[in-house]
Amino acid sequence: MAFSLTLNGEILQKADGSYMLFPIAKQIAHISQFCILTHGAPQKVWADLILEMKSPLS
Repeated sequence: MAFSLTLNGEILQKADGSYMLFPIAKQIAHISQFCILTHGAPQKVWADLILEMKSPLS
């Protein structure tokens, strides 16, 4: 089941395990190291996640 978390934008985890971030970047990032995201995640983790999502997918 998908779930959403909010901080600087909405992060949705899709059924295939990828993440989609709105509205900062409308693209999908596959980030295996963030298998579980919680509201208690450190700000830096979110910042790194957002930066990685904004980068072009390889």
